[in-house]
Amino acid sequence: MRDLCHVTRFALHTLVGVGLFLVIGLAVLLLHVFTGLIEYSGVSKPVVHTFRSLEALLFASDVVCMVLFIGRETFLFIRELIRPRPGGNHGHTI
Repeated sequence: MRDLCHVTRFALHTLVGVGLFLVIGLAVLLLHVFTGLIEYSGVSKPVVHTFRSLEALLFASDVVCMVLFIGRETFLFIRELIRPRPGGNHGHTI
């Protein structure tokens, strides 16, 4: 039962992390579309370049945060699974 709680917590935290990644990814997509529209409308190249750079920076930071979050959750999950249980049965139910 204890392991099931850890698996459930890990799964829920991972789903929340993916959800946050998708929300920020959607913001990056909208910024990309907006940048395409202002580029098409004839806005100067430095402004378009600034928006493209912001788009790349936002996406890169989103990926880095996602990897760090999932890595941390995986580390905590594995640490809890291998931690000795009280009583010294080490996971054996017999």
